[in-house]
Amino acid sequence: MFRQAVSIALCLCLAACAAPGVRPPPGAWAEQRPQLEQFERFRLQAKVALRWPEGAETARLSWEQRGEETDLTLAGPFGAGAVAIERRGARLEINDGDSRRTLPADDPDALAAATGWPVPVDALAWWLRGLPDPAGARARLTWDAGLPQRLEQGGWTVSYGRFARVDGLLLPQALTLRYPAGALELRLAAAQWQAGADE
Repeated sequence: MFRQAVSIALCLCLAACAAPGVRPPPGAWAEQRPQLEQFERFRLQAKVALRWPEGAETARLSWEQRGEETDLTLAGPFGAGAVAIERRGARLEINDGDSRRTLPADDPDALAAATGWPVPVDALAWWLRGLPDPAGARARLTWDAGLPQRLEQGGWTVSYGRFARVDGLLLPQALTLRYPAGALELRLAAAQWQAGADE
């Protein structure tokens, strides 16, 4: 069950990049938005807690984004149940140590069949930056003190906690994703953001 839960959370973390279009209120976050939209190369270390009606799991997430290429690893305590996912263009490869599967990255039905959940493959890298997925459904974004507070898109709700500066950019340090109506909840707490990634 842990490996399935890890696969679910990992697939949540895949993304492509383009330019979003919801206008924020004036302020520091609004001024940095052009840089956030171009923030396509980064590393993120985070703690993840996943909850669904049948259970709950925790894991450590290691995520490296290089434009449209993504490398992710999720592992439980002491590395248990580690799962690695690579995205290269339209191809998604999932390696859980026992098997390696290749799926079309843009086919939500294939991912739902592989993980047991419908997941927003092309959204989380945008949501992590406080931005709606430009290729997704119409988004609703609410604000608090000039910072994103809540984002609703495609049936998902993203609630933002604290923000911190990383290389001059205000980035979320904690967020919670829910879909649908509490059936799946993913909490993510960033341990370390790092701008840029190796070529």
